[in-house]
Amino acid sequence: MSWCLRIVPDLFLRDMHQTLSAPRTQSPLKTAHYSPMLHNSLLAIATAFSDDLRIRDLKARQAFATLAKSFVEAECQQPNISVVH
Repeated sequence: MSWCLRIVPDLFLRDMHQTLSAPRTQSPLKTAHYSPMLHNSLLAIATAFSDDLRIRDLKARQAFATLAKSFVEAECQQPNISVVH
């Protein structure tokens, strides 16, 4: 699947775990393979394929898409490789 070549699942999951495991008092980590915008964008797309009708519901997908959009401005002001991909 060529549409997924920009995301390396193992590295995305590693960086996601590292970022989400950091204490909330610490400023957010910048990693090469994870960003909140990317995370929520993936969830917005993936929920469309769920077997659970509540998750596949348009409102659920829109919630993740809206959250992803809220990160666009902040992440693009200080881009890293996960934003560029």
